[in-house]
Amino acid sequence: MLIVAACTTQSDVEIEPPIKARAQQEIKKEPKPTTSVIPSSTPRSSPVIDLSSTPISMSLSGGKSNVPSSEPTVTSVLSEKDIINCTFQEEQLKVSCVAEGHHVGTELSWSSNATSRTGGGAIFDFILEEDLLEIHVFLETCLNSDCQEEITVLERAMKKEEEDSLGEILTLPFMKLPFTAAHEPAGIMPMGETIEHPPPKSPEGHPGIDFQWNHQAPIVAVSDGKVVQITSNVHKETEIFNLSVSVITEEFIVNYTTLESIAEGLEVGSDVVVGQVIGYPTPVQKGADWYMIHWDFGLYEKHAPITDPEGLVTEYTVTRLCPVPYFTEPERERVLRIWRHAFYGAKEQFPELCNGSWKNYEVLEEDETSLNPVGKATPTAESISKPILILPFTSEHVPSEMLPMGETTLHPPRPGEKAWGHPGIDFIWHHKAPIVAALDGEVLHIITERNTGISGVIWYTVQVKTGEFVVNYNVTEFESITPRLKVGSKVTAGQMLGYPSPITEADVDVGTHSIHWEFGTWEKVSDPKPNPEGIIEHYRTTRICPVPYFSDSERRTLLKIWESAQYNEKDEFPDVCNGPYKNY
Repeated sequence: MLIVAACTTQSDVEIEPPIKARAQQEIKKEPKPTTSVIPSSTPRSSPVIDLSSTPISMSLSGGKSNVPSSEPTVTSVLSEKDIINCTFQEEQLKVSCVAEGHHVGTELSWSSNATSRTGGGAIFDFILEEDLLEIHVFLETCLNSDCQEEITVLERAMKKEEEDSLGEILTLPFMKLPFTAAHEPAGIMPMGETIEHPPPKSPEGHPGIDFQWNHQAPIVAVSDGKVVQITSNVHKETEIFNLSVSVITEEFIVNYTTLESIAEGLEVGSDVVVGQVIGYPTPVQKGADWYMIHWDFGLYEKHAPITDPEGLVTEYTVTRLCPVPYFTEPERERVLRIWRHAFYGAKEQFPELCNGSWKNYEVLEEDETSLNPVGKATPTAESISKPILILPFTSEHVPSEMLPMGETTLHPPRPGEKAWGHPGIDFIWHHKAPIVAALDGEVLHIITERNTGISGVIWYTVQVKTGEFVVNYNVTEFESITPRLKVGSKVTAGQMLGYPSPITEADVDVGTHSIHWEFGTWEKVSDPKPNPEGIIEHYRTTRICPVPYFSDSERRTLLKIWESAQYNEKDEFPDVCNGPYKNY
């Protein structure tokens, strides 16, 4: 499936570059939500004018003002008598506003997101202090302690260089999905649907994506980043308490909302890695067995704290984007496959994952079988009912070298033994890459080896079981990264477990690192003996080639990595799993 980002630049589609104007949404009396969408953040009573068009006037009643103007003008009607006229002069970067028809004794207070000036009286003009694309002018009117606020919005045209930068932003896929392959959602409410999110309250429709499960699935980080905000509130409709976590990655922000709980130790300032557990979703209704998360992504602007209509105090305003072009290729294929099969009752009306003005991609080929990047890997008939694995590393830390399963150059058979060869896969990096759990499970056993020959480095073999299956991770820094993890602890796919081991003492900080990684079935043994790697096993592992046990997208990714990975004996050992281990 080939996805092409469509670099749309019309003024009412919010896929614009991170310009301050697109995110500045402060309102003095009735502030907007932190996850406001431009132009959907504009209240119903706020007219908008595109300053790239010919000069016009607009009013809330739908009629045009007869006031002539040589400059773009926007007119707001507060009542039958109260009118606000604002004009903008591009060359001088000057805004001029006039309020007319107010009752005698009415107090007028002006302000704007484009200036630090404030004013009173019927006239308010100012020069832009910031180069904003969207100018908000606020007028608070008070008569006999009865106050109301009007917001007038002026939109300027994007400059060509800003439009050009738009395409650059849309062609930087970096995200994974906020759930693991073991917990793919059964239901999805797409972006841009307007049944549950009708105009005018949501002019562009649903400003994010809701994922739904019939169980409480772990929600994981879609990319490396830093937690900048954690908020809580009670949902107005369901009356369910929920938490929201905001994570920033460069100019982008991801909001994980409607969480029932968040991961232990996660706080503002925490660094997160892709695949790390963020939290767990809330029930869709009180007492329901279905769970959901509202998830959105976009560009952000930081500002002074404001309180949104939900009662949340926030310092971040989001210009939302459809996330599809920003997912890595395997994840795009995966999410569109999930969407095709997911439950949603109005797919005929809203057929895309992102609908309406949100859509910023095109699916050029939908046939799942027509694009087979590397090849298929299917379990042999005798394979046991399988779990679904993810790779033990993140998409930001793809290994550059591999030692395949079944190679016999470095792992020749012992006398009298069958030539099985290397009983796992070694992944090798030229930097320190985080190792993550490949499967939900429970810690079965932890082996600590302190005499590693490298000063200060301790090796841990962490065995995580899921039913009859086990995954073995040979990592370092396990105790410092997961100090609460012990035998019997629950582990979630994507949870960070440690780092690979440096090859030599010179590699400790920035050099070459590797992990020996195994998958198979387990059984408890009464007479522990060293395995082929020299580790004494209290639980014997019958090692299995993991390739058929990965999800489709992860399997394709692994085979692509192997295709380009450095290994000097691929002619003799051409597959990820060779010899008797090969099962695909």
